[in-house]
Amino acid sequence: MQPIDPAQVDQYMLGLLGWEMATGQRPATVREPRRLLELGRSAFGELPPLRQLRPLAPQRLEALLARMAARRARDRFPDLRAALRELDAMPDMGLMIVLDSWRRVATDDSSEHHFFERFYAAFLQSAPAARPHFAHFRAEDWPRQYRLLKEAVLLLLAFHEQGGDAAEPNVLSRIAASHRTIPAVLYAPFLDALVQTLCGDTAEGIEPADPLCRSPRDRDVLEEHWRAALEPGIRWLAERGAR
Repeated sequence: MQPIDPAQVDQYMLGLLGWEMATGQRPATVREPRRLLELGRSAFGELPPLRQLRPLAPQRLEALLARMAARRARDRFPDLRAALRELDAMPDMGLMIVLDSWRRVATDDSSEHHFFERFYAAFLQSAPAARPHFAHFRAEDWPRQYRLLKEAVLLLLAFHEQGGDAAEPNVLSRIAASHRTIPAVLYAPFLDALVQTLCGDTAEGIEPADPLCRSPRDRDVLEEHWRAALEPGIRWLAERGAR
């Protein structure tokens, strides 16, 4: 049997602790020391997937903890420093939750098309002043508009990730330049319609685009994180909108 590297044990224990903190549970354990001698390494099973117990847990965090706490040492990070570098490279937790939500919504062309159709229907209903800006659109113009909005959402999230740095040029400068004629008052209903389409609205009977929003508790969390991620960029664009 090959000797066990203590550093790999430390990594395993830290990954296990992170999993317990994230789930609020302890994995199944061997209750009697003699069973460890009987079972050997087979006593150490793989941890249940983090998102099986916490659906909103970020995918990157789940992958990190699963690798750190892998049963076989060769499947873990080369050392604890490498694991911590991976952790340091992650965005903040709220943004990772939002990015996972966006992947669930914008997974393929057909689902994206349906999502953006629903968004614009909600937006134009809640903000009649926006309708003249789309009055000239023909059916063939909308797919391009959907692609532009998809790009805009990603840029809004990038603006948040960069700390809402308003110094120009920034990731939103091009959007601000192309939206100079858009009244500032339209940005708030734009944000509301986007979050409503993503997370749904029970009172209005609106089904969420993100299936995890069907849980009232998860919906509240997702809506909070979506608003926190989008509001800095929306606010910055509104300040530069036509008045």
